[in-house]
Amino acid sequence: MKRLAALLLILLMAFTLASCSKKSEPLASLDIPKKEEVAPYRLSEKELQLLRAFAIDINGNAQVFSFKTPKGTKAVEVNAYALSRDFKWESIGGTTVSANDEVPVEQQGGLLSMVLGENHAIDFCLSFGNCTFYFKSDAIEDYEGHMASYKAYLPESQEIELNMEIPVAILVYDSGTTMRSYAPEQYFTPEDFEGMDLVQAVTLRFSDKEFTPPAQ
Repeated sequence: MKRLAALLLILLMAFTLASCSKKSEPLASLDIPKKEEVAPYRLSEKELQLLRAFAIDINGNAQVFSFKTPKGTKAVEVNAYALSRDFKWESIGGTTVSANDEVPVEQQGGLLSMVLGENHAIDFCLSFGNCTFYFKSDAIEDYEGHMASYKAYLPESQEIELNMEIPVAILVYDSGTTMRSYAPEQYFTPEDFEGMDLVQAVTLRFSDKEFTPPAQ
C-alpha cells in the first residue's frame, strides 16, 4: 500500500490531475493520442526519475496507458479478470464511468494506470476529461505463490472500436521454474494458458451505450 500511495502521489504531481473540475484541462500537455486509440504512455525522463526515487518498477509492477475516446462514446469500462480452470474469464473487479453533466466522455483524452499489489490485487486510476476515479480488483486469496511469472502489456497503439474489449495487460504466474512468453491479444484465446497456475487480464472497452446499474 505504501508503494501504491507513492505512485498515485507521483502521478498526481507529474500529471497535475484534478477531480472533476471544469476550470482546467489537466491532461492537455500530456502525450495523449491524437487519433481514437489506446497506447502505452511514454514516460518522460523526469517522470521516470520520480518513479525511481520511490523504487517503483514501471516496467514490471506498474503501467500507464493513454487513450482518446471515440466519437459516440457514452461509457468507459475497465475490467479485470482471472482465468478459470475451464478457460473462462471471471470478473475480479473493474469500473464503468458513464457520461453525465460533470463527466464528459466523448472525444476525451485520458489515462489508465495500474499497480500490482499484494495477493495479486490490482489498483487502478482512471482519468479523462477533468475527472479521476480510483478502484481496486479483488485479491486472489487462495493462490499460494509462484516461481515464474510473465507480464505482458499493450506494446503499441491500437485503434479503438466501439463496444469491443481491448486487452491491455496479461499477467501469468506458475509454480514451475520456466515460463514462455505471452501477448495481450491471447486474451481472446484463453486455451493458450493451459497449465499455468494463475492468469489475470485487464481490458478497456469504450461503449456507445450508457451504463445502467443492476436493479437492487
